[in-house]
Amino acid sequence: MSIMFTDLEGSTELVTLLGDEEYQMLLRKHHAIVRQQVADHNGFEVKALGDGLMAVFSGARRAVACAIDIQRSIEDFNWHNPNRRLNLCIGLNVGEAIKEEPDFFGSAVVLAARLVAQATRGQILVSDLFRKVGGTTISFQYVGDGWKRLKGFAADEHIHEIEWRSGRSGNGGVAS
Repeated sequence: MSIMFTDLEGSTELVTLLGDEEYQMLLRKHHAIVRQQVADHNGFEVKALGDGLMAVFSGARRAVACAIDIQRSIEDFNWHNPNRRLNLCIGLNVGEAIKEEPDFFGSAVVLAARLVAQATRGQILVSDLFRKVGGTTISFQYVGDGWKRLKGFAADEHIHEIEWRSGRSGNGGVAS
């Protein structure tokens, strides 16, 4: 199973800058974009987490295609709304998880959450295992390899960034 977390970067600054009502409209737009892409890529939304969402997918390539299309949709939204920009971070991991309705638990889930916490504006970060399972494709490349100690994990994790701006994904661009 592939696990995705999204996080709206700078949400506290946005709410203080825009006010509660306008921020809530932006947050609803973020949720709508992510939910539409998750549905389009046959994923399953697990839960909303304030300024982010958790979703799961049956495969790594389906999850990465979704993450890329989410970022492209956010980029398109920002192009049309230069004064109300959304900056989204995404973390992806793959592994076994414990399902307790309606949620998922376990170290694979925690690692995906730690990855999104490491990401900054527009980044999609993945674990080394995710990269190995997902493989390579001409639609994107892995860049920015590095080792980081993630909170709660004893060993450093090899983290990869997906360079999504150079290729085109769409449902047909990355095999699912």
